[in-house]
Amino acid sequence: MATHRAGYYDYAPLVQVDRHVTLISFLTSETRAIAYRVAALSGLRFVDLDRLIEHRSGSEISTLVQHEGESGLRQWERDILREALADSPPGVISLGDGCLIDPVSRELVTQRTTLFGFDLDLPNCLWRVRDYERRLLLQSSREAAARRAPVEVKTKPWHPLFGSVDDLDDLRPYYQQRRVGLDAAHRLLSARGQSVERLAEQTLEILEAR
Repeated sequence: MATHRAGYYDYAPLVQVDRHVTLISFLTSETRAIAYRVAALSGLRFVDLDRLIEHRSGSEISTLVQHEGESGLRQWERDILREALADSPPGVISLGDGCLIDPVSRELVTQRTTLFGFDLDLPNCLWRVRDYERRLLLQSSREAAARRAPVEVKTKPWHPLFGSVDDLDDLRPYYQQRRVGLDAAHRLLSARGQSVERLAEQTLEILEAR
């Protein structure tokens, strides 16, 4: 029987890339789902920048924002992003929705990776946010039921930096801030009416054609 050295890793992706592939959208949860699927289908390494920040800082993103503010979060993103980009072999990196607001992080990503953005107009972004809020509430209700807690359970906020969103005007500042990251993408794909599965397939088709 063949044996391997400790730490040996047989890296054999189905898609060959010469630089990291970064993904961003208006909702981090959606980016994460697409990136995970792209990595799983391609055999490339998967890196979730927000989860890596939480691991290194020892805090959830929401707690980190409470203690260090948005500027603290952006500093963590810059530092961890540099580490992730220095790692090899190249992989698929899921970016937080506000990561590319920071000009330093934006330059790192645009200069050293292939950036895919998944675009939505403002009304469809609002629909996605409301759907995400509903899913958070459903998850919280299920967890409360499992604990036999009162049904009137308060769910966690949909975003650590933004309050409730009732209409387009409420969401517009969030949308406009994150627009800069989408506009920096090397490949911008429309997410309107598209499932996570289909967006992952489109991304893979582009990578395979390169």
